[in-house]
Amino acid sequence: AELGISPPVFNPTIPQHDDVALWASEIRCFFDIRLDDQYRCTSQRKFYLYLRQQIEKRGIFVHCFTDVPLAVARGLAIYDSSAPIIGINEDDRPPAKSFSIIHEIVHLFKRESSLCNETFNSFAARQEEIFCNAVAGEVLVPRTAVESILQSSRYKTPYSLDDIKKMSDRFSVSREVIIRRLLDIQRIDEAEYHAYADDIHREIER
Repeated sequence: AELGISPPVFNPTIPQHDDVALWASEIRCFFDIRLDDQYRCTSQRKFYLYLRQQIEKRGIFVHCFTDVPLAVARGLAIYDSSAPIIGINEDDRPPAKSFSIIHEIVHLFKRESSLCNETFNSFAARQEEIFCNAVAGEVLVPRTAVESILQSSRYKTPYSLDDIKKMSDRFSVSREVIIRRLLDIQRIDEAEYHAYADDIHREIER
């Protein structure tokens, strides 16, 4: 007030039903998150910074907190119509931060505060978290976009880990996000999902 600056009012349009694709489209539109810009990001970190920039333009304060174990909190949202806050755990990897930001935005769109410690590839128990995870996944890797890519002749089932890596590079997200999206859109079954997840985990450990 002393500086004479009027903060933007956070007042997004809330879809009147729980259509995941519609919610994701509204979020992409509200923050002007463009698929072409996403494809131009050359790393997961650059995509995270792009998301953060687009979100902060609309008056949401994004803060990375420290000294909190990931198991305790990966992200939080504090709703207010003026300068709502998203908190992201600094210890998380860039693709996990990208997911947490979008997950918390869903809570803010619902005009609610939250504290979350789940990753995208986890199977949430609470219906609210299941919905937020689904919307975040659709925002980061839209169904139409990934299905268009899968129709390319270079991707044949069963998908190799190299295929998964190419898809993750395309969307600048983690391989875990890609395999979860493939499960969500029924391109792989749950047994295949867990097999991919185990392979990725073993590779990271090595």
